[in-house]
Amino acid sequence: MKRRASETSIEDEEIDLSYNVGHLLRRAQQRTAAIYVEEIGREMSSPQFSLLLAILQEPGCAQIDFVQKVGIDRSTLSAMVDRLVKRGMLTRERAHHDQRVDALFITPKGTATVRRALPGAYNVHRRVMQLLPADLRAGFIKALTVLSEQPAEPSKPKPRRRKTDAAGEDDAE
Repeated sequence: MKRRASETSIEDEEIDLSYNVGHLLRRAQQRTAAIYVEEIGREMSSPQFSLLLAILQEPGCAQIDFVQKVGIDRSTLSAMVDRLVKRGMLTRERAHHDQRVDALFITPKGTATVRRALPGAYNVHRRVMQLLPADLRAGFIKALTVLSEQPAEPSKPKPRRRKTDAAGEDDAE
């Protein structure tokens, strides 16, 4: 007998994917990504668009500030900034108040790219929302907002492997 994901136990081998939140979010993201490519193309990814738009709206903020604003982890954001700098869409400058901090600025090329993509971004939103019944749209946005504003859970440390010598005795204490 199939059960909803919320009613399953660890021992259950069969989860009804039609109620599995991770599966449903992934499928919804796939659909949204396909619409994004149809509307905006492949010149820049959705996360790159979000970052460029955020920098256009708040130029000169520290690179680390965009981690929270855009919802991208530090290492991914750093690599993304490197690529956008190489493509001439961003510049990175040392902040005047702290030479250890990189401030981000959008270039004219980056600004033009964002402005060209804006109509497509509006269309992505409109098309995704039109897939939902009108009475569910506001609740859908509210639920996504609640989920996206949750703090990231700290990663759990992996259990340490114990080293053993040739005789199989533990070296670690």
